Amino acid sequence: MHESRPCVAHVDGDDVDARVVFFEDDVMRIELTAPDGGPVVVHLPDDLPPGLPVRVDVLDDVRGECVYDAYLRGRDDLVLELGDVTEVSRNQKRNFVRVDLHLELEAQVVAPPVQGKPGETGTYKVTIQDLSAHGLRLTCRKTLPQDSEVRLTLPGVVRVGKERTDLPVRARIVRIQQSGGVAHYGCRFIGTDRQREDRLSRYLAEVQREQRRLRIEQA
Repeated sequence: MHESRPCVAHVDGDDVDARVVFFEDDVMRIELTAPDGGPVVVHLPDDLPPGLPVRVDVLDDVRGECVYDAYLRGRDDLVLELGDVTEVSRNQKRNFVRVDLHLELEAQVVAPPVQGKPGETGTYKVTIQDLSAHGLRLTCRKTLPQDSEVRLTLPGVVRVGKERTDLPVRARIVRIQQSGGVAHYGCRFIGTDRQREDRLSRYLAEVQREQRRLRIEQA
């Protein structure tokens, strides 16, 4: 459960980015990662004692935000093994529901300012890998800087009677992770309001129902 999902581990007074590599029964193993996809810089001491309390916040596509309490069992370089893992809370708010899309679009990307000068602006082909009411994950052949603003239009999101209209959105790149040699850009929507979140939530629910129907038909 939760395999490959991102998480934040609270260890010895420090917060570290990680991903879940194994979780079964009451044993979890997490691998420390870098939030920008670069080399992992570990601020944890090498001699962490077994039995040290650890809290892990996991962001799961299906289960939402899950929080666990555990105790450190051991460490192997970047991998922490935790025991006596107990779920503390689960937040299944709609903002955490994420749907796989694989949607190819064109996006305008505005890089952050450099030394007080406006950042470079360009239009690139991107692939939306998944979408939620508060953000999205995309891939792009072009290397995009952290904190860039991404402007794109999501097709057919808003239902008006029997017709559908597109929804323009703006998002900021807040996380860059490498997977299989490809950079994945985690983006958080900016300038959104409750009405836009409601529209996205309804659209995501419709996509989920359609995906579930197709799985049943293909089974």
